[in-house]
Formats: sequence, structure tokens, C-alpha cells
Amino acid sequence: MLNNNKDLQVIRTACPAHCGIDCCGILAHVKDNRVIKLEPGDFPDEKDRRICLRGLSSL
Repeated sequence: MLNNNKDLQVIRTACPAHCGIDCCGILAHVKDNRVIKLEPGDFPDEKDRRICLRGLSSL
């Protein structure tokens, strides 16, 4: 998935924490091979649009 900015990529990934809940879907915004922003994945069900603290701290 690419954004309008040529240097910015939005990559779908998932949390590796395995905290007992289904793994969190994550959209990673990458510029110059560095993650500059993380946000929850765009899932249809609102309860799935989150990133747990364990997942954020493991990235």
C-alpha cells in the first residue's frame, strides 16, 4: 500500500506479542527505511482496531 508521498510507504503487519488476545493488526508508516508512525489496522469491526500496549512495546 503506497501513500501519495513517494517516499512514504504504509505496510500492513501484525503484533508479535501473543498476549492471549488475537494479534493486533498494525499499519506501519515507513519513510527512508524507518518507521515513523504506527496505527491500528483498518478492520471492519471497531473492536479489532487497536494496538495493545504489549504489542507497541515489542515493536
